[in-house]
Amino acid sequence: MASWGPGNFDSDSALDKLAKWCEFLLQEVGDFYSQSGEIDDLSFLRKADGNVIPNADIVVTLCEHYESYYIGVSSDIVKSWKDIYLRIHDRVFDASKYPSDIELSEALQRRRIVEDTFNRLYAIASHDEVVDG
Repeated sequence: MASWGPGNFDSDSALDKLAKWCEFLLQEVGDFYSQSGEIDDLSFLRKADGNVIPNADIVVTLCEHYESYYIGVSSDIVKSWKDIYLRIHDRVFDASKYPSDIELSEALQRRRIVEDTFNRLYAIASHDEVVDG
């Protein structure tokens, strides 16, 4: 076991623990996406906003805080998750369906936040590929 400092995550075993948690959280995301074809768009967004996005944000927050870049998921998969989510979001929140600018504004703000979360997750996955590749 290599240790390089006094911090809680300054050792191989501690970073392995962090990686396992990230893999677990993202496995839940992958499982959701593998079953998502069975639900309608609005249900997809509700379930994704209660599971997928929080899991992605937790992983991003941990990885950024501890400067850890192994998440066990490729950048291509992260991009696919992002594209699917945003495509469904755009179908549900089509501007022509919402007469209220307030509702649409909140939906657009939500879209930007989710897109940013996926972009940050993508950057982490890409960093790992560059380091390993």
